[in-house]
Amino acid sequence: MSDNLPKKKAPKWFVILFIVGIFILLFKMCSGCGSSNKVKDLSTTSKVVAKEYVQKQLEYPDEADFSLMKVQSRLLDSSKNQYMVVGEVTAKNGFGVKSKVIYTCVLSYLGGDEFSDSAWKLDDIKLQK
Repeated sequence: MSDNLPKKKAPKWFVILFIVGIFILLFKMCSGCGSSNKVKDLSTTSKVVAKEYVQKQLEYPDEADFSLMKVQSRLLDSSKNQYMVVGEVTAKNGFGVKSKVIYTCVLSYLGGDEFSDSAWKLDDIKLQK
């Protein structure tokens, strides 16, 4: 007797919603695809590391005033995890006179804990008075 009953079709809105749901699910599953090749953005950490290297170059490092607003970091070479940091510091010179110094550091991230000293290598540093 069940052979004579007409089959019910799903409403169009349900079919459309189902198909959209499948696409969203596939997109979310694939959003991590290929992410293993992404380079972690260490620009903020590179600014902190550069500040430490610059302090070592100053005659009065404890009295140095680093401008956090005027520091820029950019990735130079993603294959080497190399960053260039440019910033400004107000520091005393050998005569005790304060002046602004612009610094440029080129740093390479070697791996490991990004806040560890051994995770970074100083490739170049320049101080312009």
